[in-house]
Amino acid sequence: MVDGATQSNNAIFIIRPGNKRDFERLSAIKVSATKMFGPDYQTEPLSEKNFTRFLESDKLRVVVRGKEVCGYSGAFQMDHDLFLLHLFVATDYQGQGLGKMLLHETIAQAKAANLKAITLVTSGSAPWNGPFYTKQGFKTLDGEMPSYLRVLYNEDVAYFHPERPFVKESPLILPRIAMQMDLT
Repeated sequence: MVDGATQSNNAIFIIRPGNKRDFERLSAIKVSATKMFGPDYQTEPLSEKNFTRFLESDKLRVVVRGKEVCGYSGAFQMDHDLFLLHLFVATDYQGQGLGKMLLHETIAQAKAANLKAITLVTSGSAPWNGPFYTKQGFKTLDGEMPSYLRVLYNEDVAYFHPERPFVKESPLILPRIAMQMDLT
């Protein structure tokens, strides 16, 4: 097996940098992956703004089987940290360790850049979100957090306001939590 690859159910998955040709597939993966929150959950596709930001920061990674893109992670540097905004695996490929594979690649990228931490904002109750990251070594930040993360956390909390219809239909979205993995 090549470095950066894993085997699951006799299929070899490889991580590679994302590129402009991946945009439509990544948008579909994001929509597909969030169906775990319930059939009525509506999410927006990957925005061109975030996609471009991931590409420009060289922090977009996709996991592929052959030529098929199965999942992706997208991050960007904030201060001395790496902020992980997206980690999504297509519904058909969930439960095969691809999310963990992408997360380990993100950790390796942050360490190679000598960054101090990886941060993110996610659902605290969905087992594939907060509890998944906790198992990987992330800690929930209850009080103090970097100023950039406080801003991003507040934006996330406002977006997932409990009165929004898609949030009412998907209780696993709440509560929103900020998390951090120290790399130093």
